[in-house]
Amino acid sequence: MFPVNQHLAVVLFDSGSSHSFTSQAFAQKHDQPVTELCCGYPISSAGADVLTNKAVTGATLDMSGRRFRINLMVMLGLVLDVIIGMNKMTDWGAVIDARHRTLSLKDPHGVGMLQVRLP
Repeated sequence: MFPVNQHLAVVLFDSGSSHSFTSQAFAQKHDQPVTELCCGYPISSAGADVLTNKAVTGATLDMSGRRFRINLMVMLGLVLDVIIGMNKMTDWGAVIDARHRTLSLKDPHGVGMLQVRLP
């Protein structure tokens, strides 16, 4: 679990997801500022295809004492609190080491790499 906008969240780092998402339930429970987008965005998931036109923009994800900025599409019916997709993992230069349960990524302040222990 990692804090998202200072609220503990179950976060999945998903290399199979093109974008990053938050559940509507998490956004509502923690009074996250939801922005309505100008058009709908189609999302294909294992369960069904859904359309969303909402996002939490400028959210923060805290890991190892560092704060990362992220925009999250709001997805109805998402069981997890937050999914970090390839759009942000690519920006952050993220490398997932499943054997050692770590995530390596660029420090948000531009000072080298940061290694985060995954739960």
